Amino acid sequence: MKKLFLFTLLNLLLHSVFAQTWTQKSNFPGGGNNGRMASTSFSNNQNSAFVLGGLKGNVRFHDFWQYDAVNDTWLQKPNFPGGTIYGHISFVIDSMAYVGFGVNQSGNLGSQFWAYNMNTEVWSRTIIAPFPGDGRIFTSAMTINSKGYVGGGAKYVGGNMVYLDDFWEYDPILNTWTQKANYPGGLRAEMISFGIGNKGYMGYGENSSSFLTDFHEYNPTTDVWTLLPGSPSSPIAFGSVVTVNNKAYILGGEFQNLVNSRDVWEFTASNNSWQQILSFPDTPRHNAITFVLNNNIYYGMGQFGSSSSHVTDDLWMLGDLVTSINSELSNNGVLIYPNPFQNNIRITDPDKIKTLNIYNTQGQVVYSKVNMTTEEINLSFLSTGLYVLKVVTHSGLTMEEKLIKQ
Repeated sequence: MKKLFLFTLLNLLLHSVFAQTWTQKSNFPGGGNNGRMASTSFSNNQNSAFVLGGLKGNVRFHDFWQYDAVNDTWLQKPNFPGGTIYGHISFVIDSMAYVGFGVNQSGNLGSQFWAYNMNTEVWSRTIIAPFPGDGRIFTSAMTINSKGYVGGGAKYVGGNMVYLDDFWEYDPILNTWTQKANYPGGLRAEMISFGIGNKGYMGYGENSSSFLTDFHEYNPTTDVWTLLPGSPSSPIAFGSVVTVNNKAYILGGEFQNLVNSRDVWEFTASNNSWQQILSFPDTPRHNAITFVLNNNIYYGMGQFGSSSSHVTDDLWMLGDLVTSINSELSNNGVLIYPNPFQNNIRITDPDKIKTLNIYNTQGQVVYSKVNMTTEEINLSFLSTGLYVLKVVTHSGLTMEEKLIKQ
């Protein structure tokens, strides 16, 4: 019996080693010293992604690059016809990418949108109606049911930054912009936003006085916002987000104390649960690019210091995304996080857990608890490395998964 357990344990640990991996790819080749921040990126979720514009120091860019995931190569395309730009946004509907807002070389805010056909590689300004609202920077954008949505951001009035909370829908069939219910979290910029299924999600970011963690779900059918429980993450702005297989992944960002994050959080929309997964292995950053190709997440570039001159040009891939530790447990109202962890793990609804055991790689029990009541477990006494968590709930569900102590 012990041999069978050790065989099962070894399989879990071997699977865990190769489950999620960060791999460095070819650096972004554009610009003077290559690095930049506040670019926009988009992809067709197949083999090609595109990166446009950005900022380094006081220099704005309008170069346009295509990344080939198969060959891990970059190809420069004709420059963006809208001119130099940074702090802009993009959303994708089918094979069309829509790019708008941002700041040009003269420091003016734009409200103009361009459409890029990823199949024909042609830009057009005339096929998308003019945006009827204010020009802005650091806006949020997402796609829901083949419609684009943009909201929030900031504009300048008399040299002062003014935050916004308006929210707009773009219908590519009717070629119309329609103002919808304002974002209920108030005036805000630098939020994360994404669409999954028939809903949209938006939150975090910064207002005139603080960084925030509130997180809302948007129903486009009813035009109603609903406040959801926030992630266990600290307040962040300038985080990057993508969706893969009906889950969202939030990468990096900037904390209120101007410290950048390496954290990667997985959000499951079906039960509104959050799970911390494998942290980014290199320099923490914010205002980075991210895109998805063949269900792998790509993340890179961005700002790592206090100045817009402190930028980087690297690109990384997070591959082999697998079902998280909480996939079955969270469906039963139990969430265990973070994983990897440093000292403590937290548990939501611990009363549902009958037994919880943690094993080392030799199959020895290093922690055991019956009839959980506490929401936090101190595991600082464990050495760094791989462990196996075994949970049995009062309803009879048994889960065995890996834990990583950093």
